[in-house]
Amino acid sequence: MQRAVSLIELMVTLSVLAILLTLGAPAMTQAMNRYEVRAVRDELSAAFQLAEIEAARRGSPMVLRRLSGCGIGLGSNTDWHCGYLLFPDTNANGTQQGNEPTLKTVAMKSNVRLVHTAGGTDTVRMNPWGRPLGGAQRFVISAGSGSDSVVATVCLNLAANVQTLHGD
Repeated sequence: MQRAVSLIELMVTLSVLAILLTLGAPAMTQAMNRYEVRAVRDELSAAFQLAEIEAARRGSPMVLRRLSGCGIGLGSNTDWHCGYLLFPDTNANGTQQGNEPTLKTVAMKSNVRLVHTAGGTDTVRMNPWGRPLGGAQRFVISAGSGSDSVVATVCLNLAANVQTLHGD
């Protein structure tokens, strides 16, 4: 004999499911934000390391330049929310010429923010040994808002060592 599910049983089951989803959503959101910040942090660290390796290999300066025109209103030169690209600066003028290939391009996801807080320009220039010109560089990466927000700070010191100061 088959027994059907009553409307009351179905409503109770759906109510319990809704409560469980409501309780688990904030933790899931923060976990996703943490993952996004880690991914950007690791990608930025890898770009700095690639810049150091390529500068030494090529014997020429390198430039990490912010991207623009991604549909996000960029506030200033410190605003790197669109992403960045890395290229050798063979003539040391700070701009990419036709004979200077793009070695790496990173586009940012819209929910992750990247701000160049120390140095505060649209480029990070490195000498032929891969060391940053103009002082240490600092980037703040953030995702989410309120209690779900996750923030990390990535620094490139004068010896080209990459460090995460705080955050996930």
